[in-house]
Amino acid sequence: MFADAGVFAVQDVLTRSQTSAEEAVRFIGAGRVPARSAELRPAAVWMLAVNDDAIAPLCAELAAAGLLQGATVFHCSGAKSSAELAPARAAGAVVASVHPIRSFADPFAVAADFTGTGAASRAMPRH
Repeated sequence: MFADAGVFAVQDVLTRSQTSAEEAVRFIGAGRVPARSAELRPAAVWMLAVNDDAIAPLCAELAAAGLLQGATVFHCSGAKSSAELAPARAAGAVVASVHPIRSFADPFAVAADFTGTGAASRAMPRH
């Protein structure tokens, strides 16, 4: 969706396993698979598409590594707010939660027809 539309250049995809990251890169059609978070490169925009309970710990890890200063960081959880991204905000990032109003049960169908999908969002500026 983002890569196809030219919205972002996807550079790194990190998941719980090498296999699922490789599958994600094939699905996205862009990116590389680092072996661990320490190999992630700095980026202007970070999408944390992880389980709800992993948002805050991952954000804290990335902020501690110095990767988020000046970046935009968002997550797509429908249950969690942008407050989960407090470590990124403290590190100088703009944070947001973005909630697409659509089921992702069939990722291929969603990717093929995502244009025009509404989303609720809440951004919190740097302080």
